[in-house]
Amino acid sequence: MVEKKIILAVFIFGLFSALVWAQSATNASNRVAPEDSYIATFENEDLQILVELQPYGSTNLIQMVQKVLKITFVNKQEIPIKIIWDESIFTDNNGKPARLIKEGQRFIVSDQPQVPSILPPGERASFLAVPQSHITYSSSSGWFVTGISGNIRKRTLMIAYEINNIKKYAKMEIEFETAKSAPDRLTFPTLSYLSPVSNPQGETIGYQGFSIVFLGYVSRNYYNPIKPGSWNNFWQRGTIALFVPYIGIGTEYVNNDNSFTFSLYTIYILPIIDFAFSF
Repeated sequence: MVEKKIILAVFIFGLFSALVWAQSATNASNRVAPEDSYIATFENEDLQILVELQPYGSTNLIQMVQKVLKITFVNKQEIPIKIIWDESIFTDNNGKPARLIKEGQRFIVSDQPQVPSILPPGERASFLAVPQSHITYSSSSGWFVTGISGNIRKRTLMIAYEINNIKKYAKMEIEFETAKSAPDRLTFPTLSYLSPVSNPQGETIGYQGFSIVFLGYVSRNYYNPIKPGSWNNFWQRGTIALFVPYIGIGTEYVNNDNSFTFSLYTIYILPIIDFAFSF
């Protein structure tokens, strides 16, 4: 009995260590964006502009998976440049041009004028921004940001700026790739058939289905969208014998082509190891 408790304690400690390590590795890999992560670039004699998608900086778990624009400016001149947000626009999820709201502007006053951003000579600065039409209010959840989806593939980003009291515009055409849905899975030894759950951006944020061994429902929910070739942390809920509920946490490794998965997780405190093949 004592030996079983020791084995269980070691497993749970190892599982939590894996979760912490995997999350730390993910955070470290996100600090610097590789060149191929930019969805648009622009450069003239005044500015260099680099555009990428990044999860919205919120502590709300729902909003953490909502991706907005991260716009990086590099001032190439020896005088300050003013970014005029109120005249900068981006094509929203409905295909209509919408005014950009930068991070830091209170959503309740998002329809009011924004303070321009000043770029000192030779300096680099990054800002998160979202189309004004993506900001909504709900009486149940408060202010909410809708991420940029892949439903509208062709977008236009126009940045208004001022240098030497002369107003100029930087215009970029952006075309998103068609989102690829993740494949279905069959797991062993739990014999679960699972189908992917996607967010509005087409990223896989969960799996759900039915387990033959447990005779119940399975719902696996990732803390971040799945990244092939790395460990992905999740929490899980479901039922046993159709009606007995359970919860658990875990981590899984997904290979580069998303065809094979190795998972370590718990049902309450019971440790489980399974493998999954995708098709």
